Amino acid sequence: MSRRLRLWLCSLLGLSILATCVITVGLVNRASGRRKLQQTDFILCNSNSPSFAFPYNIPLSSEAGTVNGTLFDRVPNVIQIDLSVTSVNPEQSTFGIHLEFTPAGDLSEEGERGLVGLGDFGGLIVADDVVGARRLGRDVNVTIGTTTLRFARLASMQPADLELSMSGDINNYPFDSFSKVFTLTATQRIVTDSPTGPNGAIVSTETFAPASLLVSANAPLLSYSISFPTVCDLSPSADATLILASASIKRATTTKLFVVVLTIFMWVLSLLAFILAVNVWWTNRQVEPPTIAVTVSMMFALPSIRNSQPHAPPIGSTLDVVGFFWNMVLVALAAALLLANYIYHHTRKSRTNQVVDIHRWPHGKAGDILT
Repeated sequence: MSRRLRLWLCSLLGLSILATCVITVGLVNRASGRRKLQQTDFILCNSNSPSFAFPYNIPLSSEAGTVNGTLFDRVPNVIQIDLSVTSVNPEQSTFGIHLEFTPAGDLSEEGERGLVGLGDFGGLIVADDVVGARRLGRDVNVTIGTTTLRFARLASMQPADLELSMSGDINNYPFDSFSKVFTLTATQRIVTDSPTGPNGAIVSTETFAPASLLVSANAPLLSYSISFPTVCDLSPSADATLILASASIKRATTTKLFVVVLTIFMWVLSLLAFILAVNVWWTNRQVEPPTIAVTVSMMFALPSIRNSQPHAPPIGSTLDVVGFFWNMVLVALAAALLLANYIYHHTRKSRTNQVVDIHRWPHGKAGDILT
């Protein structure tokens, strides 16, 4: 086999391996993105019985209807909440969520058409004729964590954006992780008219009662791997009036891989620059100015490479202590050694280039004149 043929075969093999790695990583990342769109199943915290299914012990309205061909004799009185993580701010230990609300049953102004059921991932399916009809039949307060949202009767339940705190240590970037456990509850104001006043006058009485919630959650964010290990009903009577949700936030695998590759790359660059500087002195050679320019420019390039890491925290994390700081020290030493080498050899060369001319003076006296 000729040398040229072996070279072509090795090149083809290398390109094939590279293409396989690139396509594999792309497919894995695409599958990960699709999983992020899936909503977390809504379950009961204290019951795993398959026979105990929706609508659990949720109060039912007096209206009947069908959803996707399934008949509901009595529509559940619930508020569906679709929760989606929209942002993560590790530096401030917070993350943002977007909430969509859909009332159904007696909680909806159009209760006779507010028909719901469970979807593939535990979320509610709302009939086509009531999509966007979010007007309330009662006053409702929804509490997420420590934030309470108030919705008035006959008003539309508009989407809301909130910011929740989370706990974690950003110092471990990119292997840091954060978590949050919070609850969701709702209260409804029920107004009842009865002829209990004088002469049969109508008297309105109001009572406050918990409202049932059905919660689904997802997190279609890049650079992060966010999951909701728990979204379940924690209420003692299994009527979905106390929802427990827990969020787990980590960096995506592609982010971790990219940061590690960049860190190794910076170590390679800094070590090669330092070895070059030491080798120039060891072999007693004079360095050329372009080589000095390369090492000096690396002192400005390394911070840019470091800051190109996805969602990198301020300088000072553990990764900087074991990488970036030492990389900057090695490059700075290399630049200083090369500059010292250039100055030393340039000065030495200037001295050796001096020419001594010997002139014969009259009367046989000689003088040395340095020119």
